[in-house]
Amino acid sequence: MMIQKLGRQGIRVTVPPLNACTDNAAMIAEVARRKFKEGDFASFDVDADPNMTL
Repeated sequence: MMIQKLGRQGIRVTVPPLNACTDNAAMIAEVARRKFKEGDFASFDVDADPNMTL
């Protein structure tokens, strides 16, 4: 119901399949998609930061 209502207002809703929602994979993928679209890339010498804010 909510997806249809938002669709009528021109708002695109993306809902991943349930099996993609068992951990943070869907959230990380969405952040990566947005960063890629904005051209926001990290350098190759960046260190992993498990506490990085999104």
